[in-house]
Amino acid sequence: MEANRNIIMSLFGTGATGTTVEKEQDFNKRTLDTNIYKGKIKMAFADKSSGGAAAVVLQLALESGKIYDETVYVSNKLGKNTYEKEVSGEKKEFYLPGFLLMNNLAIMACNKSLHDLAAEVGVRTVKVRDWEAKADVLKDVQAIIPMLDKDVLVAIQEEEYEKTTYDEASKKRVGTGEYGIKNVLVKVYNPETRQTAVEMRDDKEAAQADAWLKTYGGKLKEADRSKGGSPNQKTLAAAPTTPSGLF
Repeated sequence: MEANRNIIMSLFGTGATGTTVEKEQDFNKRTLDTNIYKGKIKMAFADKSSGGAAAVVLQLALESGKIYDETVYVSNKLGKNTYEKEVSGEKKEFYLPGFLLMNNLAIMACNKSLHDLAAEVGVRTVKVRDWEAKADVLKDVQAIIPMLDKDVLVAIQEEEYEKTTYDEASKKRVGTGEYGIKNVLVKVYNPETRQTAVEMRDDKEAAQADAWLKTYGGKLKEADRSKGGSPNQKTLAAAPTTPSGLF
């Protein structure tokens, strides 16, 4: 019998060396499939990067039970919500995609622009990630009170991105050549009519949501490996009101 057991071990390996071997776990997908999701705004607060760029930190409670978190930058480090781009030989000014996205969300949730909501922030204590301490800590933040608990309808895309690391020589973040998968909020809709901000502004019937789903639903957006990183997301919106300074 012992000889037979040795033969089996030699054919298939030695087996476990103790009783502390970890149990098998089923795979749980961490990212969401590209789709349009219903939910509520669990938290939305104003924040700034270390370089001075304004952001909205968003937490959505989706109908599926999942919590979706994303930090959306709404200005550059100088506080501008716009950028210039040459079109047909002429310089034109455009709103930053992140600002358009959050301005649209403010319109859908509160029927106000993001700048209008700057006067209605209030202090709330939330749990945030401290990356230096590698732990969650409590922090007082400027919560955008009117947006909390409002219904939302959002397009979330699953996309590939190139991981980066800080380069001491150039003082910039550079690509590592390794790729990961993440989710990106790319569009917001009226939760009742499914219209975009542009469709609402132009008094048009809802059509873009279904068109977007037909084109992108369930698909992974691959990174452009010839340039590195994931492609920029673009969106449209109604024009906001005069800036307040917070966003």
